[in-house]
Amino acid sequence: MRTLVMVMPRPSLVEKARTEGFAVHAVWDLRLAATLHGAAAAEHLDTLAGLTDGLEFTDVADPAHLESTLLGLIQRVRPDALHQAGGEDGVPDTTRLAQRCGLAVNPPGAVEALEDRAALRRVLDAAGVAPGSLLAEEHPPGPQYGVETLSAGGRHQVVGTTGTLLGTRLSVVATGHLHPAPDAALREALAEATTRLLALAGYRTGPAHTVVRMTAAGPRIVRSQARAGGDRIPRLVELATGVDLELGALRALRGELPDVPAGPGRIAGIAYLGLPVGRVAAITGIQRVRDLPFVDEVSLPVAVGDRVPARVDPSARHGHVIVVGGNRAQLERRLRQVRQVVEDAVTVVPEPFVTRPVARRALEATARLAGRDRPALQPA
Repeated sequence: MRTLVMVMPRPSLVEKARTEGFAVHAVWDLRLAATLHGAAAAEHLDTLAGLTDGLEFTDVADPAHLESTLLGLIQRVRPDALHQAGGEDGVPDTTRLAQRCGLAVNPPGAVEALEDRAALRRVLDAAGVAPGSLLAEEHPPGPQYGVETLSAGGRHQVVGTTGTLLGTRLSVVATGHLHPAPDAALREALAEATTRLLALAGYRTGPAHTVVRMTAAGPRIVRSQARAGGDRIPRLVELATGVDLELGALRALRGELPDVPAGPGRIAGIAYLGLPVGRVAAITGIQRVRDLPFVDEVSLPVAVGDRVPARVDPSARHGHVIVVGGNRAQLERRLRQVRQVVEDAVTVVPEPFVTRPVARRALEATARLAGRDRPALQPA
């Protein structure tokens, strides 16, 4: 296998594919590029254009346009595989076209069974498996985990299990993630349920992310997808285990699976920021946080003058911090500390008041004073 057509790939994935010897032709959606990357969309697409053997544009929300773009590209470059590389937009249409053109790495229905709950129920019924013995009904109480897997030729390798931090006991909105889940017996039970699901679905090759709740009756699967998890979970896995899920997915196309260490050398976590709604007046001291040895990432997608939206869904998150630690207690302490310092470094003025002259002067004064009396952050 030498030539890939990828739909919505990240630059990092394309770069790794080239390093592995693949020729890559990419298809991206201009509208989604603007939504996902804002002012940096042009730079993102320029980077992709420089990395790929060809970059074309489509509308993934329009099945006919997507099919026309992909068919024209397939006819010109004669790829070995058509790969939905990023996000959920266009997955069913890309998967069906790959099957029609003989460019799929999984049998018909396998990806649909993971992505579509109704399709999965039909698969379970056909196999004589009671859906309630494997699938969660709605969102049952119990801790939630994400299981990352790589599959090659029908062999399934669990790469890592990530604990999800939820706002409340019944919440479905994540406030952060910790990798790996702490208990070996728990990880084994989650792995068994996940690999059983993949086998029943007929999934053979590629990454998958499966969300599981540990209920009183045992592990129950909430959802699954034929791609790696979002929320920067692949980065947590790499920090804790050294396994690169993007690279692993590419090597799985050649039938290879990674060696996963028996135990992590360290643990990694992500916490999502919570800023007040309003207008950003000042940002100070972020670089000194980034420079700390246990901080891997500080993502703050707002600048002075930007409006901070309400957090109504994951797309409205205010940023995140990723840190590492030697044990769970140290990691949780560092996450709380770093998140608090970053949140305090962003001065936000409630928007209804900034249109008044007096409030504008107060905003300017706040900006001048921002950064004073901030809590000190020392390596822990």
